[in-house]
Amino acid sequence: MRGTQPLRVDIVSPYIHLFQHHVPAGFIFCDEVFKEAGLRDEMSLRGDAARMQRWLERLARRYRRRLQVRFVDLWSLPGLYLALRYRIREYPAFIIAGWGVFTGWDEEGLEEVLDRLLSK
Repeated sequence: MRGTQPLRVDIVSPYIHLFQHHVPAGFIFCDEVFKEAGLRDEMSLRGDAARMQRWLERLARRYRRRLQVRFVDLWSLPGLYLALRYRIREYPAFIIAGWGVFTGWDEEGLEEVLDRLLSK
């Protein structure tokens, strides 16, 4: 069993901004540019955002305080940095400390990785 330290998981996703009720003032312009350029379609993302939210709620119930989660919006500078650093091409991406990157919607696969790492 791991020590008292929670397992750090950074979630990089283009859907995180849909959970927020506002966009920081400095990023409103960038948000509009992405939308107008067709890089993000709000309506198609809403279904995935709802799916992501249900998945995260289930992970929070299952792992409680054993995970330390940080959400990173893909459309932010930290999101761009992490996408380039870890060569992320599929989303959502879960950067798991001490293990690597898990990408995609395979909920059971992610939970297997988390269970294995938390049982060490």
